[in-house]
Amino acid sequence: MGENKRYKKSEKYKGVYQSKDGSWFYRIKKTFSDGRVEYYQQGNCQSELEAHKERISFLREIAYNANYPCYQEEDISTGEIVNVPVIGFHEFGTCESKSFQEVFQEFLSSGFVESESSQKKYQALYNAQLYVWADKEIHTFKNTDIDLFMLKLSIGGYKASYQASIRKLIKKIFEYVSLTDPMVPGDIAVGISTQPYKLRVLSLFSGIGAPEQALTDMGIDYELVNFCEIDKKAAKAYCLLHGAKLEQNLGDITKISDKIYAHRIGKIEIPDFDIMFFGFPCQDISKSGKQKGLSGKRSKLFFDAMRIAYVKKPKLLIAENVSNLVSNKFRDDFWRIIEEFEDSGYKYYNRKVNAKRFGLPQNRNRVFMVLVREDLGIDFEFPKGFPLDIKAEDWFEPVVDDEYYATPEQLELIRTTKNRKSNFNRDCITCITTGWGTPSYTQQTFVEDEKGVRCLSSEELMRFQGFTKEQGKMLRDAGFSKNQVGHMVGNSIAVPAIKAILESLFSQLCKVKQPIRYNYITDDAKEKESKYIQPLFAYMGNKSKLLDSLIPLMPKDLSNMNFVDLFAGVATVAINVNAKRILINDVSEFLIGIYKGLSDTPPEKGWRQVCDIVDKYHLDADSPEYYDQCRIEYNIQKANYTGNPWYWGLALVYHSFNRNTVKHSQLGNFNSSYGHQKCDMRIAQQRFFPFAEKIYNGNYELSNQDFRVAIPEDMNPKETFIYVDPPYRITTATYNEIWPDEQEIALYDFLDQCHERGFKWMLSNVTENKNQKNDILIDWIAKHQGEYHVYYLDRNYNSCSYNSRGTGKTVEVLITNYQE
Repeated sequence: MGENKRYKKSEKYKGVYQSKDGSWFYRIKKTFSDGRVEYYQQGNCQSELEAHKERISFLREIAYNANYPCYQEEDISTGEIVNVPVIGFHEFGTCESKSFQEVFQEFLSSGFVESESSQKKYQALYNAQLYVWADKEIHTFKNTDIDLFMLKLSIGGYKASYQASIRKLIKKIFEYVSLTDPMVPGDIAVGISTQPYKLRVLSLFSGIGAPEQALTDMGIDYELVNFCEIDKKAAKAYCLLHGAKLEQNLGDITKISDKIYAHRIGKIEIPDFDIMFFGFPCQDISKSGKQKGLSGKRSKLFFDAMRIAYVKKPKLLIAENVSNLVSNKFRDDFWRIIEEFEDSGYKYYNRKVNAKRFGLPQNRNRVFMVLVREDLGIDFEFPKGFPLDIKAEDWFEPVVDDEYYATPEQLELIRTTKNRKSNFNRDCITCITTGWGTPSYTQQTFVEDEKGVRCLSSEELMRFQGFTKEQGKMLRDAGFSKNQVGHMVGNSIAVPAIKAILESLFSQLCKVKQPIRYNYITDDAKEKESKYIQPLFAYMGNKSKLLDSLIPLMPKDLSNMNFVDLFAGVATVAINVNAKRILINDVSEFLIGIYKGLSDTPPEKGWRQVCDIVDKYHLDADSPEYYDQCRIEYNIQKANYTGNPWYWGLALVYHSFNRNTVKHSQLGNFNSSYGHQKCDMRIAQQRFFPFAEKIYNGNYELSNQDFRVAIPEDMNPKETFIYVDPPYRITTATYNEIWPDEQEIALYDFLDQCHERGFKWMLSNVTENKNQKNDILIDWIAKHQGEYHVYYLDRNYNSCSYNSRGTGKTVEVLITNYQE
């Protein structure tokens, strides 16, 4: 505070100020949860020390009398540690917002946490779940953030006791925040439920509730807010199948949407909900319908559903209709739908989905539309499906009631229909429509057996739509006729199709990035600990085991020199040496591209980018088809677009053969084969962070050139050390295939030239391997005997046997043109 103000701030004591008349006072700001702000000011002291002592005395008195939790603060004048109450008092001018992570650490050390065991428990819960909020500024939190978080835990399958612990911790944190941060409203998390969160569902045009059946099959304990079905028979069946009550039925959607929309400012009768299902009527869109599109009497009810969504703003919406909706005939209507979605603040996705791609032997192709509220920050991807591995005839019941068999007159009509072949298909039934379930309707799949020709029974129809045959029996026992069951099943959505969509959607919603930390080693992913940084992946020929023998032989003053890793590969050596200037060079554009990406990207962000590719393509240790798709699209991206998708390539390497293969075709396409049951992202993460942090924070230069031109001209030979680890001519590594004898000879000529210019260098190689000898290397060593120094290595790298011949089938050597 400047001298021209009414007071100035003490440079020595916290919360102490001087008035223009020269007297001193202390001032404290108190912020209440309802936003009110009050100031407590006491002063007219003769010195700033006196004002400071009175402030400390005042805080002590509050802490003692009110028994508030306290934090500790040092009394600068005496060095004494003072307990300061956490009661919502804030020092004047200290209202800068903090991150959730900062506040959480303050919370742990405050009086709000009762014991050391509680601190450990809360820290564990933070590491497991709450770290996703780490960078979020505390004053930006809203109750909707907590609501969404609890929803993710709920559909993520966490136990009720675990959810209870998380709820308790969140509530305690924000109790602390409401008392200590003036920028955060005091009502955050106050109303958090004491009960486990349930997915709240609004079901429109409900029919017999296929989405609800999908949720049940997924094991999700949801809360039905309301359902909406104008057909009384279907509403009764819905209640029977899902345990709902008829009074939960909204009935006519036009009336409820008008009511909600007209009273959007005031009280809305429908409670808040998380997801809305609406398979709106298809009569005006279907090829067998009136073809009026969304202007038709029935299909225009879509807009009533959207009016409800516009007011209530649920997190997720899923709509379904016949595939004809995306035909040229209804293109304008379809774009109206897209506009409605985008105008309502949602990301919009659509795709034709056939039920037979998800294990249901029914050729039912429907358009599904998925809407994700923009603030959720997720990108949805439709599931890919899989080949049908079951036949319809496997589900045909051996015995059904006589009422399903055709009479002679009906049989004649069935025999003469144009679709006789499809009507008797035993591999996959045709699309179930509302006329199925009675033999008088000829456009359906029939079963022919010794007894005659019959249509599918109510129990079979329910099963072929993804329900259970027991549910079909339940409906018949409740008095529903075969015609009524057939009509309701034909109007329904295929349960496995929407289940697959929900699983993919919830997977994206619940996707939690791996904790950005690497100071742990899991029992089942533990690798041998090392004092050296490991390479990003265990690339063939990397020098991890050689470092203990190699580094002691390097120049003693390397830290004051330039270091060149001429054939860096996975840069194991370069990342573990200290020099004033380090050059990483390799002819692999792929590897250098990864290092460039890491050098420009904070490690936390880089790891998220890698994991995003893994999640996007569903990469794992047992899905070669997803790996192939990821590899194809990576190569297309590299060929057609600019940029450096290094993280994409790294994700592929982690899932390639043995987690370490880097191969490219003659056209330059990445073509490493899939590593079946090989990838472990925990191991990858443990390797990633130390390496990424070193290259991001270090002084590294990157080069992708032939070894003869890689060393910068401005590097003084007298101040430069070159490490040379070329492809080994007589070993079987894949990259050795591009290293002919001409290159081997050229390398040794190059090293001779470097020696003459004053460079110090070290060469790694093998002279013998599996009954083969590298005659070119052996002859070169002999030529320079007494000039260059040869060190033979124990193959296990347990020791370095200097100037004594190693034993075994492989003879590995280090050669230097100097001797320390």
